[in-house]
Amino acid sequence: MRTIHLSAKQVKALKIQFLFVTANKYEYAALQQRMVPMESDTETIFSSESLTYRIGYLGSYLTAHVHCPQQGAQKPYGATLSINEAYSTISPLCVVMVGIAFGKSNQTQQMGDVLLSQKIQPYNSVRRSSKEDGDLLTEDRNEPASPGRTIMHHAKNFADLINSHSLRYAVHIGTLLAGEELVDNEKYKQELISAFESPESDIIGGEMESVGLASVMIRQENMNWIVIKAICDWADGMKKENKADRQQSAAQNAVDFCVRFFRTEHPSKLPGFSKTAKNYSEKNNRLMINGYKMFYARSKYCYSIKSLSKQTKIIESELRNLESFNIVDGKPAFRSVKPSWAKKIQVTLKCGNELFEDTYDSREEHFFLNNDKQTLCPPECAKAVVFDFDGTLTTDGRFSSWQKLWEFLGYDLEICDSLHRAFSNGDIDHKEWCSITTDYFTKKGLTRSDILNVAKQIELLPGAFELLTELKKFGVPAYICSGSIDIIIESVLGDMTSFFEQIVSNQFAYNETGTTLKTIIGTIFDFEGKSKFIKHVAGNLEINTSDMVFVGNSNNDEFAASSGAKTLVVNPILTSGYDRKIWRYSAGHNVKDLRELLPYILPDYFLLW
Repeated sequence: MRTIHLSAKQVKALKIQFLFVTANKYEYAALQQRMVPMESDTETIFSSESLTYRIGYLGSYLTAHVHCPQQGAQKPYGATLSINEAYSTISPLCVVMVGIAFGKSNQTQQMGDVLLSQKIQPYNSVRRSSKEDGDLLTEDRNEPASPGRTIMHHAKNFADLINSHSLRYAVHIGTLLAGEELVDNEKYKQELISAFESPESDIIGGEMESVGLASVMIRQENMNWIVIKAICDWADGMKKENKADRQQSAAQNAVDFCVRFFRTEHPSKLPGFSKTAKNYSEKNNRLMINGYKMFYARSKYCYSIKSLSKQTKIIESELRNLESFNIVDGKPAFRSVKPSWAKKIQVTLKCGNELFEDTYDSREEHFFLNNDKQTLCPPECAKAVVFDFDGTLTTDGRFSSWQKLWEFLGYDLEICDSLHRAFSNGDIDHKEWCSITTDYFTKKGLTRSDILNVAKQIELLPGAFELLTELKKFGVPAYICSGSIDIIIESVLGDMTSFFEQIVSNQFAYNETGTTLKTIIGTIFDFEGKSKFIKHVAGNLEINTSDMVFVGNSNNDEFAASSGAKTLVVNPILTSGYDRKIWRYSAGHNVKDLRELLPYILPDYFLLW
């Protein structure tokens, strides 16, 4: 990254409206991480004798960031003198102090919650004198200070909006204690709160620099200032415990609130705001994309990076970058894009504003961390699953049960295939197909015993029992919808038939003795009928078809896609397993164990084995 050094004259010409102040290394890092350079891959700075100003966009607004070399307000390089110098240099409309503070109580607040200053209450200015009896008399000479009504009005309104969104932090508005002391004693903290709290002054926490900010702004007769800090400890003697992690997290939350606030028009409503092409630019704003939620949503709606790129017109590398974020101190550092791209992604993936939040649940995190980003997998467990039979649950997908029967009876398989073609071309209907097949089979005297002998040639894929056991364990009902034959399915499944709520297929009827084939009763749930069966099951279970998974392998299974169910192809034959309009998910062309389907049916629960 190259660096541009500005002169004092050039800084003045930018007419920067907002000055941000930090005093802790984690505050500094958190703010710099979220600022956007004025130019790509360029750092813009101005250096005076004692301070360095970093200039860039926070949200839509051009800002200057100055970091106090020392913490506290009264030190030579502390907040008061640093802010006074910075104010003279930048001449900002508004000054924002952002960073960390101690909280009032872990009973009403959470670690990391944001504190918004409605009032600053100093506590170090006192008169020490003697009572008549000679005892010490302490008189309070502190003067509280409050930001202007306009900035507080807009900040409060935005805080209310934030609190309604259930982020990782809440926002508390009230009075901040401010003093030079590093408070880390519960008893002393409570004494301070008791001394200054009143119905008109609700103490929410405390910190060390805001007196300096208030003093400078009052002297400048500028009411456009505010303190935004987040809780990093409770000032209860435990300040050193996980200090770095807590301060870093709190600083990030305080800055996050600022970034969100400065993406809105609220700051531009301040009296005296002057909008120019440089100091206000929405195109320089960037929206953070929650990579966990993005991957979850595109998996749910079956968008590969390539298809998402095609739909949004965003180059693939930019989209892939959004899911290639780093984990910093155990937390994801999500990446950001310009708002127009973010909105395109949001609309395409049918997401709400949660796509731009950094909160996520354990399911989304687990799903992201345990799946290959190049392979899509349903993110939510199925509420029901419908299986095809031949080639889906069985080992040999090249020859169906029908073809095995034709071959067993000594017929040329071309006869079987020609009937299939005639049906597919609309020359005969399914009933005629079954009638013609019956004639061929009865001429050969096909018996029930013959069918059972053919069934012995058919084997289930390994893992069938384990797969069905897992489905039953997690309460996911299983069904079979097949163009195969009832007696063959039942024979091959054996005791595993009981795992299925319903099995629909073609049925064989026999003569009075139950031995020789009499007629074939064709199922209405093959081909186009597969979609009807899925809808029928969804209706009975009172669920959406989108909550179901259909598993198939061939061209007669393609019709299931029109039902709205999640379609999963296994060892495809006579169908393209790559066509996502038909097969939303693919378990692959070489599935050798049915437990490989578990990630697609029970993504929350599947076992790695």
